[in-house]
Amino acid sequence: MDDPRAHARSESFDSRSVPARMRTSSWERASSRFLVPLRIRTDAETVTGVIGTRRVGATGFCRLRATPHTGVRTPAMATGTGTGHYKIALALQGPTSITQHGRRVLLQPGDLAVYDTSEAYGVGSELEFGLLIALVPHEGIELSRDRVAAVAATRLTGPGVGAVRHELSALAAGRADPTRLDQTLETITTLIRDTPPVRAERGQAGDELLARAKEIIDHRLADPNLDPAYVAAVVGVSRRRLYTLFSERVGPVAAYIRTRRLEHARRLLSSTAGVSVTEVALECGFTDPAHFSRLFHQAYGDSPTRYRMRVGHR
Repeated sequence: MDDPRAHARSESFDSRSVPARMRTSSWERASSRFLVPLRIRTDAETVTGVIGTRRVGATGFCRLRATPHTGVRTPAMATGTGTGHYKIALALQGPTSITQHGRRVLLQPGDLAVYDTSEAYGVGSELEFGLLIALVPHEGIELSRDRVAAVAATRLTGPGVGAVRHELSALAAGRADPTRLDQTLETITTLIRDTPPVRAERGQAGDELLARAKEIIDHRLADPNLDPAYVAAVVGVSRRRLYTLFSERVGPVAAYIRTRRLEHARRLLSSTAGVSVTEVALECGFTDPAHFSRLFHQAYGDSPTRYRMRVGHR
């Protein structure tokens, strides 16, 4: 069978090809098309840069060099087009800042980092900078999302860094056999797995950690994969520590997540018309509408449909 990875395709954009007044907006469109939707923020009058992309199967490779700016993936964007991917960033020129999950890493040329397009983030620099980015579907990195979240927006470390630098550069430039992609993704997976997870600062107050955990939960209610392991990874604590934080102050963390989902569903049913119960269930992270209805009835004494009728949205 013909291997689709053998059919790589390339595109590029140079912002100098458009009038100066249009360069920033054109850069934003090109960045969003080649990578994922972003907002471009800059203190300069314009963004001048060159960006090129090459796709190998489901994986995209994007090389860019540009004047100071930051590409921002807002929380709203993180739930839309382009979700479900990891970005593997290789710094090529100048310092580059990556922020996600309340963390910030400053990459120097040769450094690697990973971050998730399904979460808000920012990438950029106050100086001219260059990056090589691999846009990889979640399933291309055979690790749980909580394990990746534990090292997102940090500097990846380990003996595989040199090999990943070489392979990403070769694949992006078309100098490597596209069938080497699988081996490269395996090396990246090992690198992420072996990088030590981020930990909350020693001595950080339990109330602060709990507030951070609640914030993460509230921002991810629509994600059916939200679970205590993911919350613990983002906060930077062990699952045991997270369970203790909640049990001492709130109650079981899984029960808290379920309650917040149901409260969100009740608000939606009370305030939105023309949205089906199934759509409300999905918006609140419940993939099984029947299960959602049972839980809602247990919590509020009415089915979602009867509750909506009672509050006046038919």
